[in-house]
Amino acid sequence: VLGGKQFNTANEAILTMDMTYRIHEIGVSGSAGLVLFLDETRCDSFYYIGYWPVYSVLFMGTFIDGEWSFIDWRKTPFTTYQMGDDLALKVTLSADQVWNVYLNQSLLLENITHDAFGRHLQNSAWSGHIGIRSVNTSMSVQTLFVSGDAHFLNVYQQKLYQTCRNISYSSLSPTVMPTQRPTIRAASVPTNAPIKQRIVNEIQVYESPAPTPQPTDIY
Repeated sequence: VLGGKQFNTANEAILTMDMTYRIHEIGVSGSAGLVLFLDETRCDSFYYIGYWPVYSVLFMGTFIDGEWSFIDWRKTPFTTYQMGDDLALKVTLSADQVWNVYLNQSLLLENITHDAFGRHLQNSAWSGHIGIRSVNTSMSVQTLFVSGDAHFLNVYQQKLYQTCRNISYSSLSPTVMPTQRPTIRAASVPTNAPIKQRIVNEIQVYESPAPTPQPTDIY
């Protein structure tokens, strides 16, 4: 995501994003395309316009608070995609709510009116934050063009970066008992006093880092 840059389209009244890229490998439900963040206070809410090679589908949708919703989709003129071939994805946005999406010069999603973030009411000439997204996909980008006058933001103006950089996956109120389905994400700040574990007579024994002077009697 271009978190340190936005584009001013006051002189053009239309935002154009044009990317040439290649997909080399795909996994389950692999896709790749462009994203547009129009609310700098929300990291998990944005537009995603991309290509789905397995089904030869061009699609447009939104993540709102992390929930995915399709807006529209179309089958592409070509029925199969040869890995490594060039893809030319072009997205235009006018009046902050009318979208047109092209793939390899073919207009597939036409005059779609959608404004998930109330941008047309703000009458803003700023582009929002533009980025590239790949999902279970190996890709390379040859060119990325964005219309308008580029404005570089200082660290105090980079609201999206400031909002998203301190995301934490740690619970503020951990439970007493451990979860039956622990996370696969490693702790970002591990404890400085880990519990030792050893095997005694095929039984797991956990050693306390601060044992009591006298053992507890067990009846």
